[in-house]
Amino acid sequence: MLSQTGNSRKIIAIAALAAIGIAVVVSLILLASGSSTDPDESDSVVGNTSDLENLSNQLYELESRINSLATETAALQLPPPTSVLQSRQTTATAVPTNTAVFRENSPRPDPTATSTPLPAIATTGPGICGRSPLVQLVLIDRLKISSCQLITGHELFRVLELPDLQFDRSPQPGDFADLVNVKNLRVQIRNGADLPSDTFHGLEGLESLEVGLSGTSENDGTENSDGGIEPGAFRGLSSIRTLVLSLNRTTQEPIRLPPLEHMETLESLQIRIPKYLFAPAEQHFQHLPELRNLSITMASYEEGVPRYLRLTQKVFKNNVKLEEIQIQVDSDRRVVFADKDTFEVLDALESLSLSIWGEIEVSLSPNSPLFKDILNGNRDPQGYTVLPPGAD
Repeated sequence: MLSQTGNSRKIIAIAALAAIGIAVVVSLILLASGSSTDPDESDSVVGNTSDLENLSNQLYELESRINSLATETAALQLPPPTSVLQSRQTTATAVPTNTAVFRENSPRPDPTATSTPLPAIATTGPGICGRSPLVQLVLIDRLKISSCQLITGHELFRVLELPDLQFDRSPQPGDFADLVNVKNLRVQIRNGADLPSDTFHGLEGLESLEVGLSGTSENDGTENSDGGIEPGAFRGLSSIRTLVLSLNRTTQEPIRLPPLEHMETLESLQIRIPKYLFAPAEQHFQHLPELRNLSITMASYEEGVPRYLRLTQKVFKNNVKLEEIQIQVDSDRRVVFADKDTFEVLDALESLSLSIWGEIEVSLSPNSPLFKDILNGNRDPQGYTVLPPGAD
């Protein structure tokens, strides 16, 4: 600011000196035009000549001073306004070389911290060419880009939703990489194919997922087989809230269902098994600390299918936020058994429905809203009898 004020003062001084110089020049011209060669006026001419010399000296001094001031001002003058503006624009729009550049209308990914670092998933081929053919076709259609080679990870940020996907063979890790803005997904895996580890790697923003596994058809002449879920299949779903699992079986082989892990944010879980009994063990739900709603629907009519289901006292020990539990079993006999204290640790339990053949006796937490409602006569037990606190 001080340098700018000094420059202004110097410019004003130059202008003033220039004006004085112009006045001196005009005076010299007037004196020169008024001079005469008449001998009688020789004394006047001498006087005028002396005045001219004085004015010339003054003019020379003024010119020297003006030149000196002009030199000093040029050395201190700030860059032109346009240069400053261009410099600011360049600074504002500069992008570091290691920063992703998004299209103007492209949604940015919403990165979510995960409890453990995710392993890198290697994909082959340029662009998305290494993904399952079904996924390639869907993404090409969504993005309106004709070649799988041209679809980069940044382009995939623009994908907000996907249609229902039906795989005739197992999907592969990396099929959903960089689809961080997809919120809901429905996947059907047929022909007895499995759900591999890291299938959903890259769907960090997914909130709702439905997965169906179907065995091979009984009339196609091939050997019947049922698909399974491999450990780590749900790794990377750091924002998941709702999961629906449908296991449509064609054989009497035991269900291959590993512990449901890597979904620490899961709040609602539905398990549907039309032709089999699934007895959840302690490890199946122990990694779901936010689970609030659990629904299990099963059937037991087929020959060779296990005839009973037992719920142990430890199956829900890590699910203290459970509010609603519904277990429905279609069977022609009593097939569900439970330890009496299976639900006793659930202080937040509001609803318990056991749709089975016959009733079982259970203990409820005295602190739970459900126990208080039943005690006060505001709700009737559904499919069970509540034991009083401390009863053996």
